[in-house]
Amino acid sequence: MKQDIKNIDIRKLRKVSNFAKDKGLFRTSVYRLMDEGVLDYITIDKIVFIVMNDKAIDYKKRFQE
Repeated sequence: MKQDIKNIDIRKLRKVSNFAKDKGLFRTSVYRLMDEGVLDYITIDKIVFIVMNDKAIDYKKRFQE
C-alpha cells in the first residue's frame, strides 16, 4: 500500500535494495510484495522506500512447498 509522505517519519524508511539484502530476498521479490500489499512503501523523487512499520519488521521469507 502506498503511503502519504506527510505522515511518514523519514527515519523509518529503507531503500528496496537494502531491505531485500537484510531479509535475504531478491529486489524483484520485494517489488512483488509491494504490489501484493504485503509491504507499505513510499516514493520520494522517483526513489522507492519501504516503510519500516510492523509489517516490514516482522516479515519472514516464505518458502514454496
